[in-house]
Amino acid sequence: MIIRKITLMKMKAVIATDSISLLPLRGRHHPFTRPRAATLSVAITAYTFIFGVILRIVIIFSIFVKNTWFFMKVKENSIRITVGDITRLHVDAIVNAANNTLLGGGGVDGAIHRAAGPGLLEECRTLGGCPTGKSKMTSAYNLPCRKIIHTVGPVWHGGSHDEPELLASCYDTAMKIAEDNFLTSIAFPCISTGVYRYPKREAAVIALETIFKHLDSGAYNGEVIICCFTRQDAEIYEELLETT
Repeated sequence: MIIRKITLMKMKAVIATDSISLLPLRGRHHPFTRPRAATLSVAITAYTFIFGVILRIVIIFSIFVKNTWFFMKVKENSIRITVGDITRLHVDAIVNAANNTLLGGGGVDGAIHRAAGPGLLEECRTLGGCPTGKSKMTSAYNLPCRKIIHTVGPVWHGGSHDEPELLASCYDTAMKIAEDNFLTSIAFPCISTGVYRYPKREAAVIALETIFKHLDSGAYNGEVIICCFTRQDAEIYEELLETT
C-alpha cells in the first residue's frame, strides 16, 4: 500500500507538472510565439529594407535613362572616325574628293563613280565642272547613300598657294549643302591627302576645325563621319579629337 501511494503521488506530480508546462505563464511568452510589438518591429524593418532597395533601383534606372538620353542627344551632333569603304556607308550623303571636271578620276573619286554606275557620270556632265574649294551635289544612283556631294580639294604646293583656305572651303561648302538640304548624316573622305599630297595631320586639323564650326554654331544637326582609308589616318583624327 505504501508503494502504491508513493507511485500514485509520483504520477499526480508528473501530470501536474506537464499541465503546468502547457499553460501560458503569466508575464512571460511562450517560447514558440513572438510578442506583437516584436513582430511589428520586424515587419517594419523588412518593409523599410525593401523600400530602400526599390528606391535605389529607381534612382539608378533614372540616372541610366538620363545619361542614355544625354548620350543620344550628344551623338546627334558628333564626329565619328571610321576606317572603311565610303561607298558602302548608309548615310544621307557621302562627299566625293573630285577633280575640277567632276567626270571621275582615281582614288575615292574613281571608286564612287564605279560603285554609283553610269548615271552619275551623265549627271556630272551637266554640272559644268567645279572650282577648287567648292562643292556640288548629285543623286547617289546605285550607292546606299541618298546623295553625293562632290568637292574639289587643293593640290599641295607647299602651303603658299592658299591651300589651307581652299581645303577649309571644301569642308565648309559641303557642310552648307548638307544644311540647306536638311541632311542629318554626312561622310567625308580625307580630302586632298592622297595624290594631291596635302600633309595628313595639317589636313585633319583643318577638317575638324571647319566641321566643328558648323556643329558648335548649331547650323548642322546630325552626324559627321570621317571615313579614313587606313588605320594610320584614323589615328591622326582620334588623337586630335582627344586633345580637342
